Amino acid sequence: MSDFSSEDFVEVVAQSCRNFSSGRTASNRYSAITEGLSCRTCKNWDGSGCMINSFESELNKIGQ
Repeated sequence: MSDFSSEDFVEVVAQSCRNFSSGRTASNRYSAITEGLSCRTCKNWDGSGCMINSFESELNKIGQ
């Protein structure tokens, strides 16, 4: 089980996730860090986890 409360994890995964889709109209995956690129800003994030199960997959890729 992943620790979704760690902002470090959700930021790093968002930067590498091919399924990241910003919930913000003026943003995209290449937005400035000051905009808070994170899984929490992705349209696929339901507030407690990734609805399309990409978080675990991407986290495992990063860990290798």
